[in-house]
Formats: sequence, structure tokens, C-alpha cells
Amino acid sequence: MLDLTIVEVFSLLSSVASLVLAVVAILMARSSERDSRANFDRTQEIMNQQYDRTKDVLSEIDKRASIVERTVSDSQTKMLTTLTTIINETVIPKRSDSGEEIGMMVM
Repeated sequence: MLDLTIVEVFSLLSSVASLVLAVVAILMARSSERDSRANFDRTQEIMNQQYDRTKDVLSEIDKRASIVERTVSDSQTKMLTTLTTIINETVIPKRSDSGEEIGMMVM
């Protein structure tokens, strides 16, 4: 049969062990790649969902902001009208009305 020395046997066993380890490493790399792809796909899907939710929230904020802006503008207009009326009636003297003057003279 074959006459193998201890060094040759050890070399043969080392070669077989390295081949087994190489196959195991390749299988683990494939498994790791699949897991990484699955995680990437899940993360991308979650990011897209969050992006869509963010767009919806920003749209709702824009709607509410326009309502608040309109309300504030209307309130400011009413307040300006009220202040103008108050100033016109109290601070700025009215033009004299001839009917009022005659009424005051009679009294």
C-alpha cells in the first residue's frame, strides 16, 4: 500500500481540514449576505413608509398653517377696523353738524 510518513499524513489532514473550513466559510458568507440583503430590504421598506408618513404630516401641517394664517389675517383686519372706528369716534374730532349746532343753541 502507501507508505506515508507522519509529516505527509499531517499535511494531508491539514489540507482536508482547510478545504472543510473553506467550504464552511463560503456557506457562512452566503448566509451572511442573505441576511444583510433581507435587513437592507426591510430597512428600505421602513424608510419608505416613514418618508410617506412624513409627507402626509407635512401636508397636514401646511393645511393647518394656511388655516391659522387666514384666521390671524381675519382677526387682524377686524382689530384694525375696530381700532380705526374707535380712533375716528374718540380721538379725531367730528366735523360739526349744523343740525347738532342748532340743537345745542336751542338747549
